[in-house]
Amino acid sequence: MHRADAITGAVLKALDEAGLRENTLVMFLSDHGMPLPFAKTNCWHHSTHTPWIIRWPGKVKAGSHDKKHVVGGVDLTPTVLDALGLPSFDGADGRSFLPVLAGEEQEERDFAFAHINTIASKKAYTMRAVIGRDYRYLWNGWHDGKKTFRNESLSGLSWKAMTEAAKSKPEIAERVEFYSKRVPEEFYHDRRDPNSLRNLIKAPEQKARVKKLQALLRKHMENTGDPQLKKLP
Repeated sequence: MHRADAITGAVLKALDEAGLRENTLVMFLSDHGMPLPFAKTNCWHHSTHTPWIIRWPGKVKAGSHDKKHVVGGVDLTPTVLDALGLPSFDGADGRSFLPVLAGEEQEERDFAFAHINTIASKKAYTMRAVIGRDYRYLWNGWHDGKKTFRNESLSGLSWKAMTEAAKSKPEIAERVEFYSKRVPEEFYHDRRDPNSLRNLIKAPEQKARVKKLQALLRKHMENTGDPQLKKLP
């Protein structure tokens, strides 16, 4: 956090010294941080929720915080092009959220999608997710009950501490097993359960929401020609 603050401050200072503050759109984005279990290369809340801070004098109201619209990294380039008065490029997966920056409402900003295919180790762990304001649906296409998940986060001290604690604490052992093997589908209330501790996929009261997000994912995969579509339940 200290380094991010220092670097951002240096960039903003340089813009001020160059006299470019008033006509420069500044966007600060980040990934999801360190390689920790239940974060890196997955589709949970802590895997995908990242900061997006914008300064644009005279265009974006200082101190404002939009909590209604859902945006994703694929929207970055179309938004910058739109701010420059240029059209988006052919085949763009995202679209401009310039109206949101102007404090306006924009339709079809209720959901975003996340994809995991092959990770840095070259191992394939197919995952898809529909991310809404409060809920998210995950599909683990790689799950077969036998395959074990392994990524960079399992080499750190956190995972070692979890596996050691699992020897004497059943609740930790359950989490370790879940992380390693998963289940075909997951459904979480991100606002109430940001750590993705309670999988609500079979909760009767969530049945309608689950079906809605399942349908959204299927449509998205159809529209994008996703080769994993045939594996969907």
